Amino acid sequence: MKTIFYNTLTEELGKARATPYTVDGQPGILPDNIIELEVIEAERPVISELETAAMEWVIDLPMNQYRQEWTVRNLTDEEITHRRNLEADMLDDTIPTSLIRKILQKKVEAENTGDELLQYIELFSAYRVDNAYKVDDLFTHNGQLYKVIQAHTSQFDWRPDELPALYTQILPAGQIGEWVQPLSTNPYQIGDKVTHNGFTWESTAANNVWEPGVFGWVKI
Repeated sequence: MKTIFYNTLTEELGKARATPYTVDGQPGILPDNIIELEVIEAERPVISELETAAMEWVIDLPMNQYRQEWTVRNLTDEEITHRRNLEADMLDDTIPTSLIRKILQKKVEAENTGDELLQYIELFSAYRVDNAYKVDDLFTHNGQLYKVIQAHTSQFDWRPDELPALYTQILPAGQIGEWVQPLSTNPYQIGDKVTHNGFTWESTAANNVWEPGVFGWVKI
């Protein structure tokens, strides 16, 4: 059993011991003002949501005990109100970050277009493989923001920066992107500008799928 020394003169307690004080296997002799008390721990009582329990340690010299005593009482109306409001606050704090992110993302998409979205790039999820993407979905890849232009399920070898048939990069206003080989589903149009082989080019042909320098482009 656990025990603890109690000084009757100073009313101070010592450190709890795992076993009673002994000398050579016999009960040790203590000064008159030092008493060895048995430490008795009590289980916490089962209470309802409208109750509260408080514990205190009691020194019982006649019983040579230092024990826990629990007191159960009903909560006041004010305490019940406070507890329930606290529980509600805790529920509010457990809203998943992913959900908050999605809500903010939808709001940003509804209120901004084109390069305006770049100032909120941290809100958008990173590109994922084996993910079902819908047209106009937005994601980030290598620090850039992309928009999906064709519904598909992504594959590990379909890099967003190499597949203009599926993705288009959102560039800052005035920035001209590098030419990438388009498909018939996403050709360049008259007036589109690109950089290629160290030059800037402007498309002079509609539905342009040719490489700059071959056909349908003029250096600017």
